[in-house]
Amino acid sequence: CTVMGDRGTLIYGQEQTEIQLKYLDPEFQWDEITADSGPGKGMCSDHDLPWIEETRKVMPETRMWDQVEIAIAAHLYDALRNDIPFPIKSAEALEVVRVSEIVKKQNPQFQWLG
Repeated sequence: CTVMGDRGTLIYGQEQTEIQLKYLDPEFQWDEITADSGPGKGMCSDHDLPWIEETRKVMPETRMWDQVEIAIAAHLYDALRNDIPFPIKSAEALEVVRVSEIVKKQNPQFQWLG
């Protein structure tokens, strides 16, 4: 999962053990600049940007899907044994499936699973 903002990026990798952050120093302010159409010119060509890079451990040290499966099981138990409604309505889940099928049909170039 990658989240991009206007001052940096957060990456949660496939291994699900750490989060990588790269962002501009909060004190950094952009200079007033104007567009220059000359060769090799770009907005950042004259800037030495003060990037901050961090890696943070994910806590707790378990895989996200393990926690999701535990939460789903707890909700199912409550729905079946304690008559507490499941937090996601069937109509909402079916709408996700409907929209997913539309996206798959519009993008046949991808090898969709299932």
